[in-house]
Amino acid sequence: MTSKTIYITKYDWLVSFYVVDTCKDIQPIIYSIKDKKTRTKITNKIKSCGINTGLTYSKGRKTIMIIGRSTCAKEFLNTLTHEIFHLAIHIGKYYDLDLASEETAYIVGDFVPKIYDNINHLICNCHDRRRAHKIVY
Repeated sequence: MTSKTIYITKYDWLVSFYVVDTCKDIQPIIYSIKDKKTRTKITNKIKSCGINTGLTYSKGRKTIMIIGRSTCAKEFLNTLTHEIFHLAIHIGKYYDLDLASEETAYIVGDFVPKIYDNINHLICNCHDRRRAHKIVY
């Protein structure tokens, strides 16, 4: 399991970020949640340990984001972007931002570099030049 606590200074927002490798990773995540209502809600959503699924739950200015097991890099990236979008919406709603604004989009753009070192190995083999993405102009 990969886990990281991320503080978004601009919004005074704390994100507990997890990437699940096996179903056994779910129990420690659940036990780490102190608030009983939050723990119950999250347990009900992730106990099935589904594949290509994720969860983003916010209460106040705290978020728990869990990226489940994936069948491939494409599905991992799909789930990750989906969950980061939820994070941006939660922050945007909390601060009454226009959800279609650049400011809300910047939340996504500012979050990705904070987790990149934890997830880059799951989205590409960046050391294999034969498989590296090539930019064509």
